[in-house]
Amino acid sequence: MSLRYFSVTGSPELIKEPVLFTLVKRHGLTVNVYRAHIDQDKSWIIVSLDGSDAAVDAAILDITCRGAIAAEGGIEMLETGEPTRVITLRVRLTFPPSEVKKPVFTEIVRRFNVVINVRRAAINNDRGWADWEIAGPVDEVDAALAAVRQTGVGVAPVEGNVIE
Repeated sequence: MSLRYFSVTGSPELIKEPVLFTLVKRHGLTVNVYRAHIDQDKSWIIVSLDGSDAAVDAAILDITCRGAIAAEGGIEMLETGEPTRVITLRVRLTFPPSEVKKPVFTEIVRRFNVVINVRRAAINNDRGWADWEIAGPVDEVDAALAAVRQTGVGVAPVEGNVIE
């Protein structure tokens, strides 16, 4: 068993879900909430999760897949009183022929603490584009988009709703 600390920021959709119940019942964790702010627009909590490392990792993956951003830290998180600052950006990726068959999505999700939602895309054998909503801690989103740009994939902001 290990005790680990997290700042978890959720979307308005996640507010309607029994996240703490899921952490306890589905993953068998002991959850202690130290700070929280939940209203109709946003939510964040600073918690400790006590359980096996495998169970904690599975729980964090579970809530991340549902749109939460989780940042792990030490016991000092309990004194901050504020969650990790997160942002959500809408971007269009434009894939040149040399990059269209590479697993850009997979590499970014594996390397960075970001949540990516592909909202629209058109990709074929020699070119493509994809509209992403990418969310996470500011520094992680910045680093993830910089890594995408380094591969030669174009990244540009998308305004408004990406599903029309």
